[in-house]
Amino acid sequence: MNRYLGDDNMSKIGDIILKANNELKEKALFPLFSIFVVDIVGTIEKREFLEKLCKSIFNILHSVVGVIVLENEKIVYKYGNFDSEFIDFSLDKIMIKIYHKEISNFEENLLKYILAIAEIHYDNVKKFEIMKENAFFDELTGALTRKAGFEMLSKKFHELKRENKIGTLIFIDLDGLKKVNDLHGHLEGDKLLKEFVYVSKEFIRKGDFVVRLGGDEFVIFVNSEHGDAIVSRIKNHTRANFSWGSVNIPAGFKDIVEAIEKADKKMYKQKILKKYKKQ
Repeated sequence: MNRYLGDDNMSKIGDIILKANNELKEKALFPLFSIFVVDIVGTIEKREFLEKLCKSIFNILHSVVGVIVLENEKIVYKYGNFDSEFIDFSLDKIMIKIYHKEISNFEENLLKYILAIAEIHYDNVKKFEIMKENAFFDELTGALTRKAGFEMLSKKFHELKRENKIGTLIFIDLDGLKKVNDLHGHLEGDKLLKEFVYVSKEFIRKGDFVVRLGGDEFVIFVNSEHGDAIVSRIKNHTRANFSWGSVNIPAGFKDIVEAIEKADKKMYKQKILKKYKKQ
């Protein structure tokens, strides 16, 4: 059993196993059901959970001839044939269609127990997905967190190097955020941060991403040699003033950290020049 399975859910699963034991032992299928329970409850990643659930239904129940899984109305998995009657079973936005020949009362009950276990454990799967998302994305802005961002940037750096392609890394520091917080309150500062990330995401393409390094510092990765062209578009559509510096990657850098440091220095130079112009 995995550590994400709460005591309440474990108790519910235990009750179902006891009921199934009394009903399935006569047909000698309880060992198969027990293997299914151990396997499914030991799985916490959503895609793996759905795949194991469907394979188990297909393999354990002789009357089942096909299984289709849909998420947001798009097919995720397909097994077997789909030209017979089917039963619908839903888990939030997941729809499972179970195609079957004539199904006996016994197999109907067995399916009921399998789906009952799946429904209870899916609650744990959803909680894990939320935990994973919270660790991956900054709660305030929706940008990637520093840790997740560095992992993604490093991955992109090595991909570009391997494929002999060029990307752009843009280091951005919002100007005057402290002043906004002091004059108008932190809620207004938070709105500005969220607006900046929202607008930035509007002008980047699939495969590009925004990372919040911390506070008012961000990195935008653009999968193009001329990625810094988006900066002017962002400036024209957000209230946030910012300084920025960009570099192409991999472009001779030994790693992503060195590239970020170079872009940071360019950003800082621009910020200093702005201060001198105001004086």
